[in-house]
Amino acid sequence: MATLQAKDEAQETIEPLARSVSRAVRHLFAAETRDEAGILDSMGRAIELLRKALADAQDETTIAAVYEAAASLAASLTILHPAQQELMRSLTEADVDDEPVIPLGRKRSTGHERRSGERVEIEAVIGFHTETNFFTGFSGDLSDGGLFIATWDLLSVGEELTLSFVLPEGRQIRARARVSWVREPPRSSDETHQPGMGVVFEDLGEADKAAVMRFIRVRAPLFFG
Repeated sequence: MATLQAKDEAQETIEPLARSVSRAVRHLFAAETRDEAGILDSMGRAIELLRKALADAQDETTIAAVYEAAASLAASLTILHPAQQELMRSLTEADVDDEPVIPLGRKRSTGHERRSGERVEIEAVIGFHTETNFFTGFSGDLSDGGLFIATWDLLSVGEELTLSFVLPEGRQIRARARVSWVREPPRSSDETHQPGMGVVFEDLGEADKAAVMRFIRVRAPLFFG
């Protein structure tokens, strides 16, 4: 909000965005004084407003203030959307047997070894300025690419996993994947690269792929050949 208020360029573009963000902020403030069901309602209204603002902002990323705001909106949605889903689960499921997924890591240990063939579950955080980003090869799309997950908790090449992430537009994607390559942690102070692993999707649906491609058009993917 501060980014939009501080700029006077292209007011006809910025003012509608600022109004949407302002309304979203009011809903979030209102959530602080409501019960769980009321929090969910306020959060949902705020998310819808932020999604609309982000969609509008992504069409105007040549304007500096709007580009900055889009990055902040994306970051907000990657926090709010999973929080909304978690609250929804807590209201609808009295007894949850599944353990929570650890962001950018494996599921919590239950004191025994993971069964052979059982998939690791990983949540990734994706935004305009995160180290985690999609990667492509020579074709420039997902046909020879996937997602680079910036993490120190590396899996082995070939290991299967269930990957969950929320795109900045608010779409949640959950898909089977496998580790294609890994980037080991730096071995000396001269190396500054971010360790992580490249995972390729095994069952990404057409609608989810289209959403990923929309994001790639706004934030260029990494190249890995």
